[in-house]
Amino acid sequence: MNLSAIEGRNNIMPLNSNEVADELLCSATSKNLPIQERKEKTMRNGTQTLMNSVVHAAEQPTYAVVGTLLQFVSTPERNGGNLSVMRGGIPPRTIIPLHSHASPEVFYVLEGVMEVFQQDGDAPGWQTATIGDVVTIAGGVKHALRNPGDTAVAAILVSDGQLERFFNELAVPLGPGEAPPVPTPEAMQKFFEVAARYEYWMGSPQDNASIGIPAAS
Repeated sequence: MNLSAIEGRNNIMPLNSNEVADELLCSATSKNLPIQERKEKTMRNGTQTLMNSVVHAAEQPTYAVVGTLLQFVSTPERNGGNLSVMRGGIPPRTIIPLHSHASPEVFYVLEGVMEVFQQDGDAPGWQTATIGDVVTIAGGVKHALRNPGDTAVAAILVSDGQLERFFNELAVPLGPGEAPPVPTPEAMQKFFEVAARYEYWMGSPQDNASIGIPAAS
């Protein structure tokens, strides 16, 4: 599966976990993207030292990001490229409203049922992704996510360094097993300020109502 070949197609396809591990990560790193200049990178004898390690997700810190859960399991510092791999969670009955950004996103659903709206592509509208499905969202496509059920959604998210930096600015550390808090007005204000700085498009209440997302009470 070549990610560059399906950037304009916003689809859901079933894959097994071995295919995802081999194909998604290899495809995402094949574009020869420039390494990001980051303060955190380790230097040794003038050469970047990469952390090519096995990461145990259960041992990684968990963060709340505007009502969702996120773990940063492979960052540009670790892999030496413009690649970010995250493990995300969407609590039951949680909606991520309509928005868009330049970064592409690829989700591999591990647990639960995730509904995805995409405005463009070969399958516009709402689609349902279940365990083992892969969701591709091309950069710049207006999209929304929601968990309609009573079980939390868990997914692997593959994207670029910019989206990882965006999430990092909003990330609040959580304790083991701690659920993400409902975002406060102050947290939402920070979210909108950071989104504006990254030039993300955020849907209005009218935009969200047009695709079946009610206004927040």
